[in-house]
Amino acid sequence: MTGAGSLIAANYTYNSAKPDGLFVGTWNGALVLRQALGDKAVRFDGRKLGWIGSPTKGTPVCGIMAYTGLKTLDEIVASNREIKMGATGPGSTYEDLPQMLNLTLGTKFKVISGYEGTGTILVAMRRREVEGGCWTWESMRTTARPMLEAKGDDRLIPYLIHRRWDEPEVKDLPLITDVLSKDPDKLAAYKTWVATYEFQRPYSVPPGTPKERVELLRKAFADTLKDREFLAEAKKVKLEVTYTAGEEIDKYVDEMLSISPKAKELLSFL
Repeated sequence: MTGAGSLIAANYTYNSAKPDGLFVGTWNGALVLRQALGDKAVRFDGRKLGWIGSPTKGTPVCGIMAYTGLKTLDEIVASNREIKMGATGPGSTYEDLPQMLNLTLGTKFKVISGYEGTGTILVAMRRREVEGGCWTWESMRTTARPMLEAKGDDRLIPYLIHRRWDEPEVKDLPLITDVLSKDPDKLAAYKTWVATYEFQRPYSVPPGTPKERVELLRKAFADTLKDREFLAEAKKVKLEVTYTAGEEIDKYVDEMLSISPKAKELLSFL
């Protein structure tokens, strides 16, 4: 079921699908953030859905081209200059995270929207149309691999990341949560925004689905994502499996929907 960035599927799952355990919906978890921010097009309550689990997490990361002469977050903030960041459009990491950093850290990123995807943004970086970008490390580590390993001005340099990865390009980078830790409201706003990356492609069932069926589906989903043969096949196609349990999603959703007025105000640009 397609349309409206999977909003049609989400609304259908909540309002129209039969709660018999035979219907499972999958849609963009970022729509829960839209509910938290009061989007009237969102016609569901994330707290009432039966969350089965999610197969993938996302790790927001930002990188800048070496030809800018900048290579760390401190240098970027201290430069106090406009830096062009490539983006696809509103609602993407490419667009939202630079604006979040402008609001919380005082960076001067200028988001250049309209690119078709990661590939065209990487080309724009090499052409010096834009100077950097924010997306996820799960993608950057593969799609931008030649640029991460390039020498001189052609190198893409990661400088800020959401969670710790034990990979040489990012293992020592500052974490966004640590950078924002001194301001509770800014940290709360960021955590609300980034929570959807903990369950990027969730599976859910309609409200009213019998509890025993929800538990059965949760167990089957978890068993599948931990199966050795499944993980071996996922590795072959370079699919990063980072399981999030339905019970964990319940907690993330509750935290997002408990957003404070100040944090909500900070996210009003979305």
